[in-house]
Amino acid sequence: MPGEGSSDSSDNGTTPVVGSDQQQHAPIAGPLASGTTPSLTLARSLNCEPDALMTMPPFDLFVAQFSSDSTEARVDAMKKLAIVGEAMGPEGALNKLIPYLTEHIANADKDDDDEILLILAGQLALMVPGLVPGHAAMPLLPILERLCSIEETVVRDKAVETTNKVVPLLMPGGNYEDGAPFGILLAQVKRLAAADWFTAKVSAAGVLPATYAFYHAHASKGENDAAAKQELRILFKDLSEDDTPMVRRSAAKHLGKFVEAVAGLTEKAENLVKSGIAQPAIEDENKRMVTYELVPIFQALSSDEQDSVRLLAVKCAGSMGCGLAREPAVTAEVVLPVVRGGCLICHGESDTIWLKSSPPSPARLVLLSPNMPPVKRRYSSSLLDYSRTTRPRSVRPLSKILREWPSSGGPSYLKRTSPPSSLPLRTISSWRSVQN
Repeated sequence: MPGEGSSDSSDNGTTPVVGSDQQQHAPIAGPLASGTTPSLTLARSLNCEPDALMTMPPFDLFVAQFSSDSTEARVDAMKKLAIVGEAMGPEGALNKLIPYLTEHIANADKDDDDEILLILAGQLALMVPGLVPGHAAMPLLPILERLCSIEETVVRDKAVETTNKVVPLLMPGGNYEDGAPFGILLAQVKRLAAADWFTAKVSAAGVLPATYAFYHAHASKGENDAAAKQELRILFKDLSEDDTPMVRRSAAKHLGKFVEAVAGLTEKAENLVKSGIAQPAIEDENKRMVTYELVPIFQALSSDEQDSVRLLAVKCAGSMGCGLAREPAVTAEVVLPVVRGGCLICHGESDTIWLKSSPPSPARLVLLSPNMPPVKRRYSSSLLDYSRTTRPRSVRPLSKILREWPSSGGPSYLKRTSPPSSLPLRTISSWRSVQN
């Protein structure tokens, strides 16, 4: 029997509340529930009167919450970082809020909770360019560099995403001295790529394409800038040859974007193909760098010992073809063997690569239209593969390929080809559905 002053919670499974002075609070209404001020629970964790919190300046309230011992209060403060910045205005955010974050995050001896750092990376992206103009966003780079070195993968990925959003906005409009931000960006990438631990190197491969594209778009054609871009290409090559599989995987993942940056493409390869616009002209020097410096990286990663690295490298085929100006002879020599090799992996070491790479994007194969017969043969042969999981996964990709190229006879090939009777009933049904 429950004691006096306690409540029986056996019906709802909640913990009994002891003491008559403790009671359930009604839902909070008014300013405290607006989302711009802390909840009553958080207010109590700050050892301040709720009325005092209502009159506290936004920055002081953020510091009070972020300095609290309560994890809930710190998380709540970080979730409202962009709101606090809006309340302070651009000048207050640049002069007080960003320096505070730099001191307590970028220059801190100990990393904060992963949840707080993940929220921070997302909130910084919300502040640019709405609150912080692009040309004034350089103070964010040290914070993002620290986040790019965090061990937690989701934090690093979000930091790389935010960095890639901020870097293109640094110019035009910036009034920089002595070549900044070019020197700052180069130094940041070099520190990440030369770090002792692999986490920073993984992030370095992710920010290199945006950094190189920034140099290509805004730097002059002087010798110093050419040497800096060469150094960036060397850094990417070193990352693609790193002993750690995670670093090579990151290099393969971002190889397509790096090829597009080196080639000087202003549009993604997939967008170029889907929009149907003509292939933009590529400078001879850029094409030479793609051919002699990036093609070997592409070929090496596509034959890596790690399945996941090979898969990501094959997915860069479309970008590599556009970086080579989609010249049929060159792409047939460079790209088609890699695609063919990706199709044959299922007969070798692993079915996983084929299963994951079987739904091709048009950008990956449209540049191979003069060589469609061997591509069709590769995908058609997969319908008779020994693996039950490979056969059904090959039907819709094959139809997608054929429909993208009317000039190659794709639709007629699809209509006149009957499914082999040896296929499972489910695969035959899928085949019939894509014919109609």
